[in-house]
Amino acid sequence: MPGSGSDRAWWRPPSWSGSPLLHEWIRSGGILIAAAWGVYTFIYKDIYVPSRQPAHLNLEASLKPVPDRPTPAGGLEMLLEIKATNASSRRVYLLANIWTLRGINLATRTGANANREFIQESNLVLKDDPVLHKERGVDRSTGKPIAIGRLLGDDFIDPDNTKYRSILVNIPTGTNAVELSVIMPLLSKQPQSSLFSGQRLAWEADELGYIKLMLCPTKNGSSSSPNSRCREFGEKDAIALNQFDQQNSTESLDLQFGLPLGQSK
Repeated sequence: MPGSGSDRAWWRPPSWSGSPLLHEWIRSGGILIAAAWGVYTFIYKDIYVPSRQPAHLNLEASLKPVPDRPTPAGGLEMLLEIKATNASSRRVYLLANIWTLRGINLATRTGANANREFIQESNLVLKDDPVLHKERGVDRSTGKPIAIGRLLGDDFIDPDNTKYRSILVNIPTGTNAVELSVIMPLLSKQPQSSLFSGQRLAWEADELGYIKLMLCPTKNGSSSSPNSRCREFGEKDAIALNQFDQQNSTESLDLQFGLPLGQSK
C-alpha cells in the first residue's frame, strides 16, 4: 500500500494483459476499423452517394461587345460565351440542348394608375409559379428571339472537364436589353438505342419563338422523308426517361444583359 514502506508496486496489470493473443486481437480490431472506414470513404461516400445524385453541370455565360469591331447599321455585334463544367465525380451524358436570346421590351409607366398597376402586377408575380419581378418605373417583357441554336454537340462531359462555346450574335438596333435562356437535359448513364424506341430528342420553335421538346427519327437517312415526322415529347416519354435513368435532370440558365449605351438609339 502507498506509504507502507513496501517496495512492491501498489498496482500491477493483470497477467493476461501481456498475452500475445490479446495484442493480436487488438491489432486485428484496428485493421478492421481502418478497413471499415476505407469502405465508407471510398465506396459509400465517393462512389455510392454521388451515383444517387442527379446529373449536374455548372453553366456560366457572358455577353460582351466584340472589341475593335465597327458597329453595323443593322445592330451591334456581340460575343456570347457559354461554358459547361462537370464538377462531379462521374461522366455526364448530354441530350438535345438549346439556347435562345430574346430582346427585352421596355415601356415607361405613366399616368395616374401607374402605381396601382405596379402593386397589382407585383402581387400577381408573387403568387405565380414563374420566378419573375415587376418594377415601379418601367414594365419589361420579353420579345421575339434574336438568335437561337444548339449549344453543344458533345455526347458527354467527363469529370473536371469544361466545354466552351463562343457565338457571334447581332443585336438589332433599338434593343435595350436581352435575355439568354439555356436548357440542357442530362443523363447519368449512356443512353441506349432502345430509349424512346430509337427516336432522338430535338427542339422545335414556333413563329413566336416558343420552344417545345420533340422526338424525331434517328438520323440514318434522308431527314426530309415524308415519314420522318417528329412528335411532341409527352408524359409517357417522361415516364420512360425516368425509368431508364432516375438520376436524369434538366439544367437551365436564365440571364438578362443590359446593352451598351447608344445601342438603343
